[in-house]
Parts: sequence; C-alpha cells; structure tokens
Amino acid sequence: MLLHDNRLNADVMSRCFRLLKKKQYRFISLEEAQADATYQTLDTYITKFGPMWVYRWAAERNVKVNGALEPDPPKWIAEFGRFIR
Repeated sequence: MLLHDNRLNADVMSRCFRLLKKKQYRFISLEEAQADATYQTLDTYITKFGPMWVYRWAAERNVKVNGALEPDPPKWIAEFGRFIR
C-alpha cells in the first residue's frame, strides 16, 4: 500500500489500519518487502500505458492474465472521477 502524506490520509489511516489488522493483514518493513524475490525480477515488460506491477510480474513469468475478468470499479468511483479531472 502506498500512502501519501496528506490531511485525508492523516484523518483516516488509524481506522484503515484497524480494519487491515482485523482482517489479519501483516505489516512489514520496506526492507523486508524489497528482500522478496519478486522485487529481484527484471522489469523488461514496458508499454506506454504502464500496467500494474502484477501484470508485469505475470508477463515476466509467462503467466497469462485476463484483465477483462477483473471487476469494474464501483459506479460511485467512476462518477467521482469525472469531477476531479
């Protein structure tokens, strides 16, 4: 999870962390995360659209991923996005 230093995150992060802990997520340091073999994978999958890292890792490992099977964002997110452009 990438967090930016801003007022919105400051106001809601304690609640978000409680929810993640309740769902039994585990928190690790950046150093521990970067020590994972996944981060040692060469990044040779380059496109002008910059796909998510999961797609890049899948391509590096020749794993087929059908992005069309992913759910569309909720309607409220699509509507909200129209106001912030």
